Amino acid sequence: LEPLAQDVSDANEESRNNDCGKGVWGTCLISCSQAKTSSILMSDGSCHEVLSDRQERSCHTEYCGISDPCMIPFVVHVILGLRGIRNDLWDKAAESAVIDAFAASVRDSRGDKMFESTDVELLMTSPWFQ
Repeated sequence: LEPLAQDVSDANEESRNNDCGKGVWGTCLISCSQAKTSSILMSDGSCHEVLSDRQERSCHTEYCGISDPCMIPFVVHVILGLRGIRNDLWDKAAESAVIDAFAASVRDSRGDKMFESTDVELLMTSPWFQ
């Protein structure tokens, strides 16, 4: 199999990225780890994972903590209202960007981060009207 050649001169970046979808972080497993994979469209017409691009990180949401409840000693629920967001354009990449920004912005009195992106789980998105 070989990567499928694409004529990038008349295709915009969005359509090229949507052939196989953008890589997003997977579910936080019972092992408290998650993976992000990327794939490429191959000559057989199917998307295949690019193993060299696989990323892994520790996490503390979802299934992590089932075998050891001390891993996640508490849960905090937060509701954020974001003005000007188009709900029809929301995807996993947007979700990841919001989680990363939220985790980076919450600091203690010394200015230290209080938690990492891997400690945040977005449970629901919905349109919000005033």
